[in-house]
Amino acid sequence: MGGFGAPHEEFKHDFEQIDACDKMIVLMEERVSAGVQIECGYAYARGKNIEVYQIGKPAWSNQTFAQVNGHEIILVQSVDDFVEKALARN
Repeated sequence: MGGFGAPHEEFKHDFEQIDACDKMIVLMEERVSAGVQIECGYAYARGKNIEVYQIGKPAWSNQTFAQVNGHEIILVQSVDDFVEKALARN
């Protein structure tokens, strides 16, 4: 059975990747993801630059995270739109 490992191993890997990066680019959807929120909080605590993109209407928790931490939410229409905008900005 392929795929994902144990949750603690997945988070360890994610945190190592965040530690190694200069900027975290996040794509959020209308449905809230607790995992993405944890990763964003970790990146924020580590002082990482975070760029937040949103497909659809931002959930209140996504809006709150962005506003409290001074991040703009960049609205996109699709994954393709996200890729195009993220590449243009970076």
